[in-house]
Amino acid sequence: MICGPVHSTMPAPKFMWGEQEIPLVQEMKHLGVLISADGSLDAHLQRITQQGNARVGAMSKLLRDPYLTVRVKRLLMLTALRPCLEYAAEVLAPNTAQSRALESVQLKAARMILGCPTLTSSEAVRGDLMLPLLSSRRDIARLKWQHRVHHMSSSSLEHQVYSRAAPCATRGRKRCMFGQVCDKVWRSLPILPQDSLSLHRSAFISSVTSAVYERDATDFSRALSTKPRLGIYNRVNEGPGVKQYLLRSSGRHQAAQIRFQFRSGTSMLQHHCSRFRNSHHADDEEEENSRCQLCQGEDTVESVQHVLFQCSAYAHIRDPFMSALLQLVGAGNFNVFRSLSFEDQLVAFLRDDFMSSASAHISAVQRLSDSFLVDVVAFRQRSLASLSSPD
Repeated sequence: MICGPVHSTMPAPKFMWGEQEIPLVQEMKHLGVLISADGSLDAHLQRITQQGNARVGAMSKLLRDPYLTVRVKRLLMLTALRPCLEYAAEVLAPNTAQSRALESVQLKAARMILGCPTLTSSEAVRGDLMLPLLSSRRDIARLKWQHRVHHMSSSSLEHQVYSRAAPCATRGRKRCMFGQVCDKVWRSLPILPQDSLSLHRSAFISSVTSAVYERDATDFSRALSTKPRLGIYNRVNEGPGVKQYLLRSSGRHQAAQIRFQFRSGTSMLQHHCSRFRNSHHADDEEEENSRCQLCQGEDTVESVQHVLFQCSAYAHIRDPFMSALLQLVGAGNFNVFRSLSFEDQLVAFLRDDFMSSASAHISAVQRLSDSFLVDVVAFRQRSLASLSSPD
């Protein structure tokens, strides 16, 4: 196989099989990877992106099925979708647009699982489902392959081409070596390559994986601090790991979706919806659109803390919930919770460890809080429907 830039001054090479000339092609599949005539893998990246979108469409009914738990849906996505997006990850070096296209496929499936709008922040989706970036997983795969090649014999073909440049005639694309791509990854990590490459393979994999995920955790925290819409989520985020409220029984799938929407700031409340309307609206118009429609003559913003803990329209749901919560957790824990500000009560309520001090009744507290969320949202929908009806 010959790959390289096409020069008008050079005649095209000819290959013969007996008396028959072998035709030249623009793309060739080798071990499942599409290699273009100029040596690039753009065709392969485009193909796996299209295949990933096709698989998401084929799995959409399962990913949205309310009778399947989030644990099952997440496992389905990780086993049926992600391997398609990561095939030949060791040698892939997508540009920014190609990398975003691959990430969007994974996020599309994740948003289906959580039942959230397409405008939901990617940090909230990846954080609660514990989905590392595909680019980070490519970095790990690339460094693992570099470690394997580093310990091969110098006479092996892999070791000989380890530092050779792959020719590419794509406009604007620079020729790069595999070693240069790995060096760029090493510069973003807090560990040194010369020390890490000498480690045993198991120790090397553990060290590199920890370093990459530590880098991602820093970038994740920085991204949360720069997005005002994720202010609540920044406070309720419990750290890495799949959130336990998503792993409960399928019968409470609706409550898990509502909790995630409240945590991520993408619910159907007026305060959240106003942020997704035309961005050129004036501040006074946005404030007008954010007002609660169920309050009797009150000029208040329909935020999550207002609906759950302040709005008088939901008092007939909130008061029985508070009474049942007092009986479950005891006066001491309940009084500590109620002594907090409304914003702090919201943060404590939306966290996975809500009322964890009452460990003997934690399951009952979780069922009670899930029922409270479902009842509040259902009452809001009925009330708004009656207000908008012509009668």
